[in-house]
Amino acid sequence: MTGSEDQQTRRVPDVGLASASTAPLTDQTVAIDRASRPVTFPYAIGDPILPGYRLVKLLGRGGFGEVWQADAPGGMSVAIKVLVNVGRREGTREYRALQTVKNIRHAHMVPVFGVWLKASDGTCLGEADVAEAGRRILGNHGAAGAESAQQAPLELIVAMGLGDGTLYDRLQASVRAGATGLPPEQLLDWMRQAALALDHFNAGARTATGGAAAVQHCDIKPQNILLVGDVVQVCDFGLARTQGEVRATSNNMASLAYAPPEMVTAPYDPAPTTDQYSLAISYHELRTGRLPNRDTTVVGVLNEKLSGHLDLDAVCAAERQVLERALDRDPAKRWPSCSAFIRALALAVGPLEATGAALAAEPAPTASAAARPLWLWALPVALGAVILLAMFAPGWLRGRPAPVGAVGKPAPTPELTPPLPPGNAAVAARKRAEELEANGKRIAAAEAYAAVPGMPAEELAPILWDLHSECIDAGRAADCIPILVRLEAMYGTANAPQVPGFGRWDVVNALAWYLATVPEGSDPTRARTLAEEAVALAGEDPEKRSASLDTLAAALARAGDFAAAVARLEEAIGLALKEAILGDLETHLEAYRSGVAWTTP
Repeated sequence: MTGSEDQQTRRVPDVGLASASTAPLTDQTVAIDRASRPVTFPYAIGDPILPGYRLVKLLGRGGFGEVWQADAPGGMSVAIKVLVNVGRREGTREYRALQTVKNIRHAHMVPVFGVWLKASDGTCLGEADVAEAGRRILGNHGAAGAESAQQAPLELIVAMGLGDGTLYDRLQASVRAGATGLPPEQLLDWMRQAALALDHFNAGARTATGGAAAVQHCDIKPQNILLVGDVVQVCDFGLARTQGEVRATSNNMASLAYAPPEMVTAPYDPAPTTDQYSLAISYHELRTGRLPNRDTTVVGVLNEKLSGHLDLDAVCAAERQVLERALDRDPAKRWPSCSAFIRALALAVGPLEATGAALAAEPAPTASAAARPLWLWALPVALGAVILLAMFAPGWLRGRPAPVGAVGKPAPTPELTPPLPPGNAAVAARKRAEELEANGKRIAAAEAYAAVPGMPAEELAPILWDLHSECIDAGRAADCIPILVRLEAMYGTANAPQVPGFGRWDVVNALAWYLATVPEGSDPTRARTLAEEAVALAGEDPEKRSASLDTLAAALARAGDFAAAVARLEEAIGLALKEAILGDLETHLEAYRSGVAWTTP
């Protein structure tokens, strides 16, 4: 739910004390009464909304519910989302979406800690009642008038991670400080993180229960991209659904300005690239401070969206070309993934970051002009063809922090370089690689990208890492091994890619882990050699060293040396800095103490 800001404290409502009482009804009396029994909507500060959860501050309010900050068990602060009258259209849609996404996990998704249904007497439904209520709610399909007179009203309560604000909040602060939009280098890093979560969704995310489903968020916008420190987490999955699922509530499915054409025209069903379109609109707004529309009326926005005549003149020609593909009316013509879209944006923005902000104001070319001005082609040559580009590596292995980014040379892709003669080998090879990636043939795609004539190692390395991450998201860990073998060979040469924040340690540790834990590709001897190298490369960095020792323990256990595995893992646990990682390590330790090798990548 996206509600308007409302920081005011509401008065505690009259809770109906017995009329025979002669005691005056004071705020203190009301507070005591509310604390002594289950409370229901509307809520007030201090209410125990759930056992162990007490409301602290109202964060937002919409037409169907509220979002609160609450104190949770253990002293943790969380966000509590409340939807009332579940069974009506909005509540049903939200409940259905939660069933779709509640078991999907990703480092750049807001975590969902719990979901409850509360009855009108303030009590939470038990497991059997929840199952029955869920069948009834989903059976209504959110149709108007579907509620029966016998159906008791229910509240849907969701406890989620709490952030420091949204990207929209950050944009507003930047504008108040006199800037036009967010700095491109920081924005692209945030967009890269969001893209990783969306690709995890869109490609068929593995869930906590082991299944896989291709899901579209369907409401990506700056207000739904949360910042937790400098880490991005995608939030508000109230419209999420699996591809091919059509609902009757399409007229309210997404915020119009960010919605792609397929979501505002019949049959209102998402495509595999629906979220990419919305991410592109969000990027433009965050980059320039405005939406890409000349006519900002509802009718005007809709007409420009359906005609494809969006106003992208506020960005340079290279960025505009990348955005035009992501915003194509035909979903099949967009980039193969959100990560591929952000990689292309990083290439386009890179020269601007290297040559000064003046380039950002470069006027748009005329209709007859080339897609990119000639002086921009000549500039890399004049500089010796060495220009820093804001490339970005994907999320970190097994839930650890993502590498901050990468730099490299501009790649000779047809989207970002001068037109090449028909039949040019580089153009054909690049397009073939993208097609293979889009079709899920990631090993073949890695070979095809590596075969693109003239592709710099600094560009190829992040692409290969992205492909390895896509394999994990698709539940094909064995496919990571040949891709990482190729990547490790690149880092074993004298001309290893120079990618800040992403290097040989990342590759070596990842390859060792899969060689140790993937049954189909098990090679404990090679895994141990690489893991020992990873430990050496980690040096005194506690986080890297802990991860490397975890990998080495996995290799030792795979080889049957469980005593050594336990010793290495105990050392890793002593260095672990994060509670989530510590939990993983302790689980591995229990397995090795039982004489069982770890086989779940």
